[in-house]
Amino acid sequence: MNSIRYILACVAFLFVQQTAWAAEPRSPKPKGNPGEWVTTRDYPSEALRNEQEGTVGFRILVGTEGVPSGCEVTMSSGSAMLDSATCDLIQSRARFSPAMDAEGKAVVGTYSNSVRWTIPEDAPMEFGPGEFEASFVIGPDGHAHDCKVEKMSGSVPFSTEDTCNPKDRFLVPTGRDGKPVTRRVRMRLSIEVEEVAQPQ
Repeated sequence: MNSIRYILACVAFLFVQQTAWAAEPRSPKPKGNPGEWVTTRDYPSEALRNEQEGTVGFRILVGTEGVPSGCEVTMSSGSAMLDSATCDLIQSRARFSPAMDAEGKAVVGTYSNSVRWTIPEDAPMEFGPGEFEASFVIGPDGHAHDCKVEKMSGSVPFSTEDTCNPKDRFLVPTGRDGKPVTRRVRMRLSIEVEEVAQPQ
């Protein structure tokens, strides 16, 4: 009799344990590697040109089919372009095993993570139609300062840093009396792009 009671107690214990395990809700689980949802190949062109980097925290709503149905930025990178690109890419690529309730039924759940945007060393440079106008001042010491990007439109791969590098030195400008003077230099660049027929 004692053996039968022991066996029944063990069976009852296992049944209770299995019931407890089944009663635990489950959050959405990513399918595949979340690190492949966003890559350096997805870097927004304008963010590259402006050298914008940062970490974007996000939270997405995952439907019962395991497909994102909404995205919220919980921590901004400081760049609206990177924030927007993160949510767009996550919603397009991320897929999940849906959340489960205590009865094992698929329910709507949430998933949170972050994406770190870092400009790669081999980032491609984009040229496109556009205009760029900048100016800087050359002082009596031959160094450039007071750099200003006065106009930039289209896909122009230049920035203020490209225009005015503190390490650069120029020939000191002089007036008619031969004495050093200060001058502002203005540069204008216009980029045109046209298709070229491929050789046969």
